[in-house]
Amino acid sequence: MTQGHVLIAGGTSLSFDVVGAGPDVVLLHAGIADSRMWAGTVDALSDSYRVISYDQRGFGRSQPAPIVPFRPMDDVVAVLDHLALGRFSVIGCSMGGTLAVDLAVQYPSRVQALVPVAAGVSGLPESNDAHEPKYEQLESAMISGDLERFGQIALDIWAPIAANDPSDDRIRAQLLENRAGMIAWFALAQPGSPAYPHLGDITAPTLVVVGEQDSADCLRACHTIAAQVLGAQIEKLPGVDHNVPERAGSKFTNLVRQFLDTAVHSDSDQASTDPLP
Repeated sequence: MTQGHVLIAGGTSLSFDVVGAGPDVVLLHAGIADSRMWAGTVDALSDSYRVISYDQRGFGRSQPAPIVPFRPMDDVVAVLDHLALGRFSVIGCSMGGTLAVDLAVQYPSRVQALVPVAAGVSGLPESNDAHEPKYEQLESAMISGDLERFGQIALDIWAPIAANDPSDDRIRAQLLENRAGMIAWFALAQPGSPAYPHLGDITAPTLVVVGEQDSADCLRACHTIAAQVLGAQIEKLPGVDHNVPERAGSKFTNLVRQFLDTAVHSDSDQASTDPLP
C-alpha cells in the first residue's frame, strides 16, 4: 500500500491510499463514511487492479472540516491529476456515487467504467413521492449545530437495518466520527454542472447497484440512471439498505469484480484494435 496527501486550495490536504497493480479503479466514499468503507472492495480488487481511495475533504484523515465553499469535483480531479491517472474506472457510493456520475458526464474520455452505488443524480428534479421527511429534521439539527441529534437522524435515514453483525459497528463509528464533515458538505459544497440532463451522453459501461431497503429518493435516482444511460445494468440487492458495500459484502464485491473484468477488458481489446491516428 502507498499512502499520500494531495495539497489543495486553502492549505487543505486530501489523504489517499493506493493498493495493487493493474488498470486503475477509483473509489469515492459515501457522505456517512470515509475511505474505510471500501476495505472489502479493496481486498477484492487489488489482486488485478490498482485501487485508489481517498478521504474527501473533511472526512477520515482529510480533516479538519472545511470552513469555506469548495467544489468536490475540483478535489477529485486534484487527486486524479496528482496520481497521473488517464483512464480509470470509478465506483462511488451515495454522495460519492453522485460525484462518480458527474465525472462520467464531465470527463467521458477518462472514465472507463462506471459503478454508481446507492447514488444520487445532480440536477434530478425533486419528487414529493420520493421525499424523505426526516431530511427537515436533519437540516434543523445541522443549523442548530446539534451533532448528537444530527448523527442519530442520519443513522435513522441511511442505516435503518440492524444487521446484528460487525457492519453495524463500522457504519455507526464512521458516521459519528465524520459528522462535522457531513455538516460542512451540506453547507459549503458547491454544485457543478448538473448531470441529469446529460445521463444519455454517458458512454462508459455502467453498473448501478442499490439496496432494496434504501430510501425512496435513492431508489428513484438509481432507476433514473439505469433507464437513461445507454446499456446500463442495475442490480437491486434484497435485505440491503443504503450501506451497500458494508451490508452486502462479498455479494457486492463479486458483482463489481465480474462487471469490471468484462468492461475493462472489453475496452482494452477495443483500444488495441483501434487504428493509429
